[in-house]
Amino acid sequence: MFYDDDRFDDQDNRQSEDNDKEQNEDLNEEEKKTENDDSSYSSDDNKSSDEDIDEYNHLENRYEGWQSTEDFYEQQRRERGEYTEKEEKKKDPSVTKKTIGWLVALCIMVSLIAGIGASAILSTVNNNSNQTTTTSRIETTAAQGVVETSGTESTVTTKDVQTVTTGATLVDITTTPDEGDSLTPSKIFKKVSSSVVCIRITTSTGSGAGSGVVISKDGYIITNYHVANETCTSINVIFYDNTEYSATYVFGDEVADVAMIKIEKEDCVPVEIADSNKVEMGDGVVVIGNALGNGITITSGIVSNVNGTFVLDDIATKVIQVDAAINQGNSGGGLFNEQGQLIGMVNAKTGGTLVDGVGYAIPSNKVVSAIKDLQTYGYVTGRAKFGLVSSRADTTSTEYYLYAYYGLFQVSTITEGGSCDGTDVRKGDILYKINGQNITYTSLKAILAKYSVGDTVTLTVLRPTADISNYETKFGSRVTYDFASYLEDCEQVDIEITFVEFN
Repeated sequence: MFYDDDRFDDQDNRQSEDNDKEQNEDLNEEEKKTENDDSSYSSDDNKSSDEDIDEYNHLENRYEGWQSTEDFYEQQRRERGEYTEKEEKKKDPSVTKKTIGWLVALCIMVSLIAGIGASAILSTVNNNSNQTTTTSRIETTAAQGVVETSGTESTVTTKDVQTVTTGATLVDITTTPDEGDSLTPSKIFKKVSSSVVCIRITTSTGSGAGSGVVISKDGYIITNYHVANETCTSINVIFYDNTEYSATYVFGDEVADVAMIKIEKEDCVPVEIADSNKVEMGDGVVVIGNALGNGITITSGIVSNVNGTFVLDDIATKVIQVDAAINQGNSGGGLFNEQGQLIGMVNAKTGGTLVDGVGYAIPSNKVVSAIKDLQTYGYVTGRAKFGLVSSRADTTSTEYYLYAYYGLFQVSTITEGGSCDGTDVRKGDILYKINGQNITYTSLKAILAKYSVGDTVTLTVLRPTADISNYETKFGSRVTYDFASYLEDCEQVDIEITFVEFN
């Protein structure tokens, strides 16, 4: 039902007139009472006239902020206790119909303005080649172990799952030519359904789910490092026929996001692995994995980009981009070609209001290369590394405070045989820039990911010119340091570094 606003105005005016009449009567009564009180004063009372003036000034100052006489007398009546409980409820502030009308109008105006603003923002983002989207691994499962460095060794603080000692001939991984007739998605699923598994893990902080792919008859399975790693306290593998096995973590690499686990089963059906370099734009593909943790499922699509790139934690990774639906739980699962051969390991997707059908898989050739390096050398080869260690375990050390307050990396150890061994880099140097790009402790990994073994860079360090004790100030038993001045007084030194292969 709708009402005319004038009707509300008339009602409010009549109410206001009634209130004024009531307050005027109260005023007359107050004046009469005051006159009677004044006539009863004795000569002895005159000596308090100065106090009366002070009280009047006090009241005047106290009530000078009131908007009207009505507010002033209403406050006085409250102080004298003349309000009953019933009147108090009556006098409580309330919202009139006119006020509601104004509030509704205001809400509509705000909504319109917000809508226009949101539309403008979306339009700007849509026209910008760098759209605001979120690229992430498809689930957070195994919590990553906290790495503390001390001396030349790094130790993962949580490592409860049994680790299998690897050898050079642990698993013989070979690729299969992608020849043969194309299969329908249903036939592909029948071919590989026994080779793709669900993975359930627990850690000291929670649990999660992902997928994996069988690569050997004796129970070796590959998955993502962010699905299963050394922080897991338990790893279970469930096949499509619901048979379940306990698994052990073998090895893995966080940057490559590749890991291997093993179950005790001697009659597994390994997948065929194809050469991912032969994948072409528009090729048909299927994604098989433990979507949403509800068991093995299949989705289909095409290859959208054979040289796709996604950035996670500022590290750019080359991937195969597909438009097949990818969901939480698919990580570590298989991307298969039309011959039912593995061409990639699903590991991430891009999400957002402006994004649809953008998923990623690590090319099978990269997966195989990482696995072979890990089982042969214990690390992934070809990566740019300095071979420097910063000790933050000692919370009283300069290195710790420079990291905690400025995110800086101060060298405590130089690895023998590393890229910085034999150069002018010294213990105590603070890493500042690589090829002119500022670096911090947390950004160092992402910057190094841009380079490979054999590349040469200019490393700029800040070399302290005085002991940190010269910058300390004592407040009783408390000691503080002027790190800003300490860094400003450092000498900048440029050092040429050529990355070498080492572990």
